[in-house]
Amino acid sequence: MINNKQLQQLMDKPMSRKEFLRNIGLVVLSLFGANALLSLLLKEHSKPKVHNQQIQPGRSFGGGKYGV
Repeated sequence: MINNKQLQQLMDKPMSRKEFLRNIGLVVLSLFGANALLSLLLKEHSKPKVHNQQIQPGRSFGGGKYGV
């Protein structure tokens, strides 16, 4: 882990916004774990189940007496 001296050196180091955001991103990635992040991003959404419905004559569009 990082000790107080290393943390103080990191805090005293001048850095650009890009470097700061990169460092914050690495901290967040290490906290949540790369595996959890990848599984969250690549998780397939469950598809709704479609029930098989039997079409009854006269009960659907075009199924009537004059239907096409």
